[in-house]
Amino acid sequence: MVRGQAVLVTLDYYIEIAEDGVNEKLEFRFWYYPHKLARFTEMLDEVFERPAVHRIYGDFRPLEEVSSPAFYIHMLQKQN
Repeated sequence: MVRGQAVLVTLDYYIEIAEDGVNEKLEFRFWYYPHKLARFTEMLDEVFERPAVHRIYGDFRPLEEVSSPAFYIHMLQKQN
């Protein structure tokens, strides 16, 4: 936390799988840098020198179909 804001979020996952009489334990870590949607969109648009088609999805669906998505996916397509 910096000035009361999260700068890096880390999630540890532990999964136990029982298959064919074999128990397997898996562990993995997922981390991300939290950004507000508008600012992150600006950052991505600044990275591309040429205009790009920029589509935003919420929970794998077009953004207009989701009222409060848990996460966003940005897809940028480079223009020739």
